[in-house]
Parts: sequence; structure tokens; C-alpha cells
Amino acid sequence: MKPRTVNAGPQTPIRSVSGLIAAGSAPVWPAASCSVADEKAAADVLGMKGSTYPAKKILAQTRKLGSRKIARSVQLLADADLQLRGTIDWPDELVLEVLIARLAALSPR
Repeated sequence: MKPRTVNAGPQTPIRSVSGLIAAGSAPVWPAASCSVADEKAAADVLGMKGSTYPAKKILAQTRKLGSRKIARSVQLLADADLQLRGTIDWPDELVLEVLIARLAALSPR
């Protein structure tokens, strides 16, 4: 990871992880916890208006990962958030690198 990416301006590593939780993972949780048959139902569950394309992509990702891997990714994100707040004596860059490696290991091959 490039140091300038981690420490650039007001976007701290803690905000980066919080942003990942909010923007990247949050839409997947409701779709994973409900039995939805198609992208229209997924869009309704997610409260999306207009195009169902984002819901289609989220639904495909939840089907690929499965509920166990989604739960594990949420746990990894939460752990990294706490680590960045001081529960572990690692540099912020290392916490983020380990998080990315662990999340990548969950991805289907």
C-alpha cells in the first residue's frame, strides 16, 4: 500500500475503514440476511429506487460469498476498526494491509 494513500489529508485510516464498513459492506448485509429471489426484491429490501442494476450486483456478490464469508468480512472490518483505534500496537498501514489480505482470502477463486 502506498503511504500517501493511507495518510493523504483528512482521510485517516480509521475513516477509511469506517468508509469501507458503511459504503462497501452495509448494502450486502440485508441482502444476505433475507431470502430474495431476484434483483427487484433485493432492490426493495435495500430501499433502492430507480435502476435495479446495483441490487443485481449486490445480490450476485452475496450469492458468491455466502452468509458465512459475509459475516466473517464484517467481523474482520470491525476488528480492523478497533485495531486502528489502539487495541493493537501495529502501525496503521500494517493493520490495513492485513485487513486487505484477509478480505482477499475470502474471495471465491
